[in-house]
Amino acid sequence: MIRYLSVTVMLLFAADTYACSPAFPWALVENEGMTLEEAEVAGSDAVFHGFLKEARTTALSDSDFEGERHYIFHVIERFKGNISAQQRIEVVQSRGYCSFPLQFDREYLVYLEIGEDGYYRLGNAGTYILDEKTLDLSRPGDKAEYETLQSIGDAADYTIKSTFDDGSPEVLTLSKEKQLDKIRAIARRVR
Repeated sequence: MIRYLSVTVMLLFAADTYACSPAFPWALVENEGMTLEEAEVAGSDAVFHGFLKEARTTALSDSDFEGERHYIFHVIERFKGNISAQQRIEVVQSRGYCSFPLQFDREYLVYLEIGEDGYYRLGNAGTYILDEKTLDLSRPGDKAEYETLQSIGDAADYTIKSTFDDGSPEVLTLSKEKQLDKIRAIARRVR
């Protein structure tokens, strides 16, 4: 009995961890030959580049898992969904379900699902701050990520900012505009 309870608890924890984990753009999804980024766009009801203008909660305290978080985004550019540029989108997110506080006054690449109640919800597709990405190849984690990007052909999007003494790349960056160009191309293909 204890063994089955342990396995059940481990499976529940693993399922919850997977559902709440950030998505990694260099990974591939074995879903109809799509990359993870393509699957994220295809699986979302709305995708846009937006600016977080307002965030509020109905919880009584920070430690309270009841209530909801409400995020108001100003849409800068629409990639998918029944929304338009310059529109304000309200996202309602339960605090208890994989909800995480977003940073106010920041630009995001937002992936949304429409709930049964008609409200937009942050999906599991990996909404993230849209900012220049930097890889410092002197750090083991960044070096492993760069090797993965090279293996799937995505390293060419990065610009070399500095090199090691041997001339190999040390610091690379991926601009916001290149990230947006990639999402634009994916959205055109995946509708």
